[in-house]
Order: sequence, then structure tokens, then C-alpha cells
Amino acid sequence: MARDASPASAPRIDPFRTLTVQPAPVPRRAALLFVCHLAEAGFVARFRRLETAFRPFGDAYFLYDTNDEPLPSTLQDIPVHGFSLRTLRSLSYAWLHDRLMPGHLHFPVLEFFRARDAYDHYWVIEYDVRFTGPWRVFFRWAQGVDGDLLATHIATHPEQPRWYWWSTLTHPRATVADDNRTRFFGPLYRLSRRALAHLDAALGSGWLGHQEVVIPTLLREAGMSLVDMTRDSSFPAPTWRNWYTRDRDDPHGGLKDSSMQFARVLRYPGPRPLTLYHPVKRALGHPLDPLRMVASWLHGSRWRGDRR
Repeated sequence: MARDASPASAPRIDPFRTLTVQPAPVPRRAALLFVCHLAEAGFVARFRRLETAFRPFGDAYFLYDTNDEPLPSTLQDIPVHGFSLRTLRSLSYAWLHDRLMPGHLHFPVLEFFRARDAYDHYWVIEYDVRFTGPWRVFFRWAQGVDGDLLATHIATHPEQPRWYWWSTLTHPRATVADDNRTRFFGPLYRLSRRALAHLDAALGSGWLGHQEVVIPTLLREAGMSLVDMTRDSSFPAPTWRNWYTRDRDDPHGGLKDSSMQFARVLRYPGPRPLTLYHPVKRALGHPLDPLRMVASWLHGSRWRGDRR
């Protein structure tokens, strides 16, 4: 027969002890910046679809160059962050030249960050990026990925020594060794709040360079984390699939055999499912467009990377 526990061995309970209940984790909120210089209804409709897909994860904004003019009527009823060369000049950063492109598309993002710095992450998606699947699937995956920079085509100088923009990275009093210089591809990426705060301070101190080298290099130099949207990278993502296709042997950084590239303007996205494509200029607005898209695949618009 088992004996009752003695008073000395029984656990002593303090009836006046206050129990601390841990609050449920709050989902991280993000901002999405849809970068578009066009205000036609078709692009607004594209933004609204992306806004709907992103709603469980945060807030979407139409990032638009106003040229210091009133917003077009098509943009009056959506969240817009307007900017101009004049407002960007007030950031007091160094410029490569006197135009927005090439190389300065991170300036409007940093201007937005200064105005709204409470988000945990900031997505940047150009209007001609397409995803061959529901965007919410991609955003749900990304929500579980930590990283100060989440992007495509992250590569180091030794991997792509002949890339054109390496030499634009300069500072009046500092330098970065070639082995530590890093690039990415800018049509779609995500930055953390602390990454943007660091970039804002670094650019204010005199750092200068094309956005695709200055962003990843300065973050890497600061010990922040870089994550590629594929497993086939020196900065691999914890992913069950590659969200875009790429060629690892690309010393010039031309990206020509990738679904995310700049050399060929695409009328339609490619046939590989759940894949990012750029640049896709045509919207699927005509009833025959799906058939035309399939015909383009069968007629030689083949992607080497799609077989991977």
C-alpha cells in the first residue's frame, strides 16, 4: 500500500503568487511598396490584386513618382506614397548622376521608411514582376524566413567578378575589399527595419553606389543576414523549392538564363509553376491571352532554367 506523501515532501504552493500569462506572439507587420511609374487602370488593378493577397501580412502602397504634380485620378482611391526628384534630394544622399535610374531606386524606399518606420519588414516589388501562382503562398513562405535582406541573385564579387556595377561602391574615407562586395537583383526584395535604418545612416555618411551593390554589401559588412530565394546560392534560403531559376556559372552577372532577369522583355510569364518572372510587361486582360501565352511557350519561348 503506497503511503501518502509527507508534508515535508509535498510541493508548497503560495496562494498569493501571481501567475504570469505570456501573451500570444503578435504577427510581424510588413509594408509592401508596389513600384510603378504608370497610373493607367490596368496597373492599378494589378496593385489591388497584390494588395488583397498581402492583406494578411501587412499594408500595401503604390510607390509613384509624381514629378511634383497632383496625383492622377486613377490613384486617388488607393494608398499612395508619392515622391519626386526634389523630395529625394532632401534626403541628403550622394548621387551617381542626376536621374532616378539607373541605381537610385532605393531612395524612394528609404524616403518611405523615414515617413513610416514602424513596420518590421518592407517589401519592394516592381510592377513588371509576376508570380505563377497565388502570391499569398509566396508571402506565407517568406513570413517564416528571417533575414535582413531577402532577395534574388545574391552573389559575391568572386562569383561574378565581371559584373558592371561593382566599381560604383565608394566612400570618401572608407573602402570594402573586393571579396566582401556583394550584389543582388532589385525588382523584388524585402528589407528589415534595422537594415533600412542602417542604410539610411550609411548613405548619409557618404556611401555611394548602385542600389544592387550598396544595399547587400553594406548590410553584409554590418554583420546582417542575407537570404536568397533559392537553395542554389551561397546565401541559400530554408525553402522547399527554388522560387526562381538561375545559372550558378554567371561571371558577368548577366542573369540571362534566369526567370528573374533584365535582358529579355517578356510578353507573358513562363510555364514553371510557383515561380517569379521579370520583366513581364503585358497584363492578361484579353480573353485570348491565356491561349496566346500557352502558344508562346510551345513556340520556342523555352526556359533552360525551367528544367531544374
